[in-house]
Amino acid sequence: MAEEPLLSKDEVGALLGGVDEGAIPAGEGIAARGEVREYEIGSSRNVSSYCPSALVGIFEKTAEEFGAGLKALVMRDVPVTVESLRRRRYDDYMAELANPTCLFPLEEPALPGTGLIALETRLVSLFLEQYYGGTGGGSDDAAAGVSALEKRLARLLAATLADLFNSESAKAGALAFSVGPIETDPRRLAVAAQSDHLLVARLRLVVAEGAGECHLVLPLPMLAPLGPQLDALGQGSLGQQRRFRMALRKQLARVGVDLTATFCQLPMSLRRLLTLCPGDVIPFRMPEDIPVRVAGSELIRGEYGQSRGQRAVRILQAIPDSPTPDTQQETLS
Repeated sequence: MAEEPLLSKDEVGALLGGVDEGAIPAGEGIAARGEVREYEIGSSRNVSSYCPSALVGIFEKTAEEFGAGLKALVMRDVPVTVESLRRRRYDDYMAELANPTCLFPLEEPALPGTGLIALETRLVSLFLEQYYGGTGGGSDDAAAGVSALEKRLARLLAATLADLFNSESAKAGALAFSVGPIETDPRRLAVAAQSDHLLVARLRLVVAEGAGECHLVLPLPMLAPLGPQLDALGQGSLGQQRRFRMALRKQLARVGVDLTATFCQLPMSLRRLLTLCPGDVIPFRMPEDIPVRVAGSELIRGEYGQSRGQRAVRILQAIPDSPTPDTQQETLS
């Protein structure tokens, strides 16, 4: 029997919101009696109260297509993975960004609010060096600023990411996100209220010997109108999975297997085996029931006999399922 969760999804969402807003104190170490401390869950993709499963799939598919497009740009593999999906307050998130960072407002006329695409300057430098045949080491010198060429390349990367996100989210609606002018100082950019909450998708890109992050940031009010479409899309995905399982089960039912019935097993020494000659008789007692196996697993118990002049095995009983070590491990996990 599955254990009941200690907290419902709504309660988890309320706790996270309280920590983000400062209503619930958070700190390090063990909480004193009556005190609430922050608990690091890891990837907030586990909390679906503000990130539907369909949206998680859209982010992951966008990352996959982004990597394929970047490979064509630098002529080498560029693995792109979704490192995390986290809910953050706008002021906290902006305070964490380095200066400079390539920031592009992300707007969709049909949706409220303004999103954001953030590119680490190190990541832009990596792509620039790879594109022009550099060492690919990237630059960490914040004082060097962002050159005009790096800004143009950053805009190309941001526009490509926005187009791919539009394409992958088309099932949730005809969206047309577009990137605005670049800003490199997070302190000079204001696209949301300080207390607004954001959904931050952190994409990790590996370029040659270096790596960097690209963030796709959407305010929660911007996602609210898409809630019904995303929920319906998630249910559609579950329906597709059920249909796939049914089709797979139907096809597996047509697979042929070999039945092996073992009538007897006799212990014999190698010395005796070497003395056997044609015509020798090896007596044995016919067992009361015979195991019938498929791929080494005993599935049926039967008895030997004849049917319509042919030797046959009559089925007596089916063997109950006995978990293998692999299935036991799956059950425990």
